Amino acid sequence: KIHASALIIGELSENPSHWSSVRSLDQWLKEQGIPGIQGVDTRCLTKKIREKGTMLGKLVVDGTSEDSI
Repeated sequence: KIHASALIIGELSENPSHWSSVRSLDQWLKEQGIPGIQGVDTRCLTKKIREKGTMLGKLVVDGTSEDSI
């Protein structure tokens, strides 16, 4: 079983393409209560993590004040 706390991807495919899939990735994430973000340059992110090592981060909803984070 996957134990992801969040998912970061470059582009979300709206239509599942695997023959055995029964739901989209978006639907699965919502069912599991796992937040996700798309539109991220994952190559750049991977490079930064390789250079700097493990880093902490948070996904927050637009409009969230810095004080509440």
